[in-house]
Amino acid sequence: MGRCRARLGPIEEAGLITRIHGTGDRRRVRVRLTDAGHAAFEAHAVTEDEGERALLAALTEQERRTLSDLLRKPVVVAEAPARDRSRSATS
Repeated sequence: MGRCRARLGPIEEAGLITRIHGTGDRRRVRVRLTDAGHAAFEAHAVTEDEGERALLAALTEQERRTLSDLLRKPVVVAEAPARDRSRSATS
């Protein structure tokens, strides 16, 4: 719980989130973005998109498709139930 407080404290102090503690269990905390938090997230997403586009500009369309296909494989494995992972890893 100390780590959560240390990570969320500065964000809460900046007015980007609010925390609501559970009534029956103080260890449970609901975190919500404030309007300022939503705005900060949107601004970050735009910057992230611009950076991603700049990075991928060095690739051809075919290379981008190949990269996308390759990156999809570990995501599919990570999202598969544990029993399916061992089969996927050996294929």
